[in-house]
Amino acid sequence: MNLPPSGNALKSYLSVSLMIFWLIFGGSTLLYAHSGSPLSAPTGVAASININGTIDNAGTETVWGAGVEASTLPNTCAEFSGMTGAPVTFYALNDGVNLYLAFDIPDASANANDLLFLAFDPNHGAGSNPAADDRALKLTFNNTAASNLVPQSEFYSGTGAAWSGATAGLPPGVEAKYSRIATGSGKWQLEMKLPFTGPTIGFAFEYFNETGDAAEDCNGDGDADDFYAPFPSTLTIVSPISLPAGIANPSLWGNLDFGPQPPTVRFQSPLCCHSADITFNPSALPFTAGVPVNIFAQVHNLHATSVANNVNVEVRVHKFGTGGGIIFTGSTVIASIAASGQTFSNPVQWPSPPAGIHGCIQAEIKPPTVSQYFIAGGASIAQYNIDVACVPQGESKTLLFTTFNPTLNQEARFTLMKQTLLPRGFEKMTFDLEQPVGLPPRGEREVRLTVRVPADTPTTEVEKQTLNLPPTAGGATVPPLGSRSGTDAVSIPVRPGQRLHLSATGQVDLDGGGPWPAAGPDGQNLEKEVAGKPLLGGQPSAQFAGALIGSFTGFVAPAIDVKVVNLPPQPSGFLIGSESTVVVPQGAERLWLAVNDIDGAYADNSGAGFAVEASTLPPLDAADAARRAAGATAVTLPQVNVTAVTTARVTAGEHTYNLLTNHGGLVYQLLVVGDGGRHIADGEPATAWPWFYWLLLALLGLFVLIIIWRIISKKPAS
Repeated sequence: MNLPPSGNALKSYLSVSLMIFWLIFGGSTLLYAHSGSPLSAPTGVAASININGTIDNAGTETVWGAGVEASTLPNTCAEFSGMTGAPVTFYALNDGVNLYLAFDIPDASANANDLLFLAFDPNHGAGSNPAADDRALKLTFNNTAASNLVPQSEFYSGTGAAWSGATAGLPPGVEAKYSRIATGSGKWQLEMKLPFTGPTIGFAFEYFNETGDAAEDCNGDGDADDFYAPFPSTLTIVSPISLPAGIANPSLWGNLDFGPQPPTVRFQSPLCCHSADITFNPSALPFTAGVPVNIFAQVHNLHATSVANNVNVEVRVHKFGTGGGIIFTGSTVIASIAASGQTFSNPVQWPSPPAGIHGCIQAEIKPPTVSQYFIAGGASIAQYNIDVACVPQGESKTLLFTTFNPTLNQEARFTLMKQTLLPRGFEKMTFDLEQPVGLPPRGEREVRLTVRVPADTPTTEVEKQTLNLPPTAGGATVPPLGSRSGTDAVSIPVRPGQRLHLSATGQVDLDGGGPWPAAGPDGQNLEKEVAGKPLLGGQPSAQFAGALIGSFTGFVAPAIDVKVVNLPPQPSGFLIGSESTVVVPQGAERLWLAVNDIDGAYADNSGAGFAVEASTLPPLDAADAARRAAGATAVTLPQVNVTAVTTARVTAGEHTYNLLTNHGGLVYQLLVVGDGGRHIADGEPATAWPWFYWLLLALLGLFVLIIIWRIISKKPAS
């Protein structure tokens, strides 16, 4: 979650992640892992494997099994900024004598400089420098029509302080063959045999995808950008770096375990920026200040027969944007996940969100996560980082988010890349994205994205429900209040899973012309004036006196939630205000709307009330599937993806790769609305005067000026 090129002045680094623990089958020794999630090379009979560069896991080489997603590889700027790179599938097993590896690499632009670099720590000794038994291999796929060919190869040995010089060819006892597969978008396949025996070795790889296409200048620096796929995912690159020296710290590598096949647990795609594996209740964004939020994370077990036990999940809330300081952290443990099943965690309660926070929610599968053997982490971080905003025709709107420098010890320059997905008819919309300058270590900055909508842009076509909410709504809602007054809350029909964007205009005067001013849908802070419990409930509810509020339970606690039976206490309502996005929970059939007032005090409310519009947004997953299947024209809502990147130059032998590193992203979806009865834009008052009021005001001012002039002109001379 969580940029111009960083330049040669920046030092290369590989960011350090937490150490991972696991138990090895057949013994109780706790081994300290290297970095990142482990991979597995289960024991098997390898006689059927033919090292020919073609992975026949559905034919004679069924011992390869299904493979696991070890990394992802972007092939275009759109894939990179949209964070939808294709999976690099990894296969491994051991036969007690040798280690067998295979890679399926989805590279759509075959180039004779495409490179796979592998590093091995056979005795699992870690350390900060390559030991004498550590090995590294550089395999270049130099034949773009290869079939059963040995890659151009070099290998290196550790010296205890660094790597040795390169030796041409493969090390003794190592076999490797590769092939170019032309089906689909194209890919490389590689099969290998190495004389390693485990039980656990340190392991890392980086695949460098040389695009060779000037059109793939994603960050506009004049250089064609290349992409890379690392394992572990913590192997990030900042310019400059050279191989093998740039991957000379074994403690930062991952692990390859030779035990039985462990369950692999993961979150499902899309991981960014709107994962369906993250839900929260109340499900309204932005969050209501001071109202507790229960956050759930769903984890999937990909193993067909083994149960995954004791899966640790950490939940974090960051500022909305491409990174930033952590606002909240909490953890939970999923006791077990059935084979081929998925389970939501117990709630992690964020007890008191601050005011004005939209929030980016992340969930991460964390070590130590222990099962019968251990858990193999797949895609271990999921993120919900999406916002919806209304922009009137013929106007502009400035959207604000945070960008962040995650490095610990150096300033970095970031490029913010944007990818726009526009339906037909919306092509004239423009998006001006401010670029941050250099950020200090762990520094963050607010960034502006200005959206401009020409007057001839159509309004977005979505299902809408509209209603007028009287200022007294909520005073006689169910269950009966202690002192009935006013009218019932107003409700609209909803469907579970529906995503609604709610917007409102209008005013409510809570004391019917008394000393309190009228307020718009966002309400006003009357904590010092109100004596009683407002309908919204919760400690801070008087801060939103007179605001538009909602509930999926008729303002009856507890709120609906299907994932757990015993929720921590929380208010049954949530703040809607002038603009909010909500997801309808399972079991809900209606959304109740009301004015936030105290029991018995609704009868004297006056004012126009609120005009409310509820727009049904397209499901996020369905929209993504349609976009992938039919292209950007299948997008229902205008959308912009923003990604924060740094640029690195990696030298491997005689070739230089211009690599982009992704530091996280966000998504904005936009509703284009009409001028008549339009939504309130940021900074506008709660109600806008019709044009004839302004005309009358101008005429009145002119009349006053004429009267003054006549009085002055008739004044006798002294």
